[in-house]
Amino acid sequence: MTRHPEASHAEAPHAETPQPGTARPEGERSAGPPAAEDGFTEGLRRGVDRTNSGVDGPAVTTANSFWVAGGQQVCPVCRHTFRVNDRVHVQHATADGAARVVHASEELPCHGDATAGQRDDPALATEFYAAIDRLDALNQVAQRLNPSSWMVANLPKRVRCAGCGHSLRPFEAVVLCPCDETAPKCKLPVHHDPARGLDCRDRWLLNKKLAHCPMSYRKR
Repeated sequence: MTRHPEASHAEAPHAETPQPGTARPEGERSAGPPAAEDGFTEGLRRGVDRTNSGVDGPAVTTANSFWVAGGQQVCPVCRHTFRVNDRVHVQHATADGAARVVHASEELPCHGDATAGQRDDPALATEFYAAIDRLDALNQVAQRLNPSSWMVANLPKRVRCAGCGHSLRPFEAVVLCPCDETAPKCKLPVHHDPARGLDCRDRWLLNKKLAHCPMSYRKR
């Protein structure tokens, strides 16, 4: 049986047209303007992760925030380190071209729009934490840093925990001299405040015998 050319032509395979909702082959871009597609992708990224999206304004510090991801940076106003969950104000474009990030919380109101929280009576707060520490057997070797302590003083360079490297803040609990916590011979502070999630002493020293003094590096 002789087949007609028309029939042969009709049976030739056709290129499939992508249906709505189907994935495009790898490397193939949509027919729309590239600028529109790129803009949509960037907008979607900013909506999902506004903190690290390049937008000026208030933000909450994450482990991926550029002001901590490259190493522990400090606020230029209070000189405290930035911690995860710290509220900050981000300004990407400044006069010298460098980004500026400052704390913006009730506890650390370094930005102009931040309002300082109501300050607790230092004496009352000290008594409150002292009562907690008396009931906490795990904290008997630690001391609570009152606002008047030299370790939380507003010095040009803040005193830092030898474990996590973050600056010490008022009412945090620390141990001194990890070589001999019960009879400290030096002033090397390490966080020991599990209630605040600051278990640097346990993570650093638990089940680990110090062979050398962290301060003098002398063999123990």
